[in-house]
Amino acid sequence: EAWALLDTVGAQYLWWTWHNSEPLYNDREAGVPVASSFWIMASIGSLALCVRACSERRMWICGVLVGPAATLGLMHLPFLALYHPLVTAAGFHASFAMWAFRLCCAVPLLLRLGPPKPDKSVLKQLVLYVVVIAGIAMCCDPQKETRLSFSQPCAPACDVEES
Repeated sequence: EAWALLDTVGAQYLWWTWHNSEPLYNDREAGVPVASSFWIMASIGSLALCVRACSERRMWICGVLVGPAATLGLMHLPFLALYHPLVTAAGFHASFAMWAFRLCCAVPLLLRLGPPKPDKSVLKQLVLYVVVIAGIAMCCDPQKETRLSFSQPCAPACDVEES
């Protein structure tokens, strides 16, 4: 979920943009396509699950093997279980799928941060990340950024980015 914060700040600083002509990007939160945040949350979450399983066994080769499997396979489960049934099939706004995914991820996170023995390393990482991204958002002026890009050109019918 923390990626959504970075996605929002990154859009303001034009670290990236999205093609507005892509229908997948119509549903947005704070100017950021929900599908973008959902995708990265699924990707990083699946990678974290697989790497954690390998780190407990202290087998680095396991991480090398499961990393691609996580990002090419496991990350599709949230799309199959939540995104496509709610958005593609039922026609709900993508934020419904995103909030369902957030809830699914929040439960195990809250269990790790709660009593009887909170995982302080997870809490420290979360706080550090939020402080750094919030610091960038509050202390820097996106209007002063110069954007140099080798990104793909827009299609002829491409709209101006409004994020």
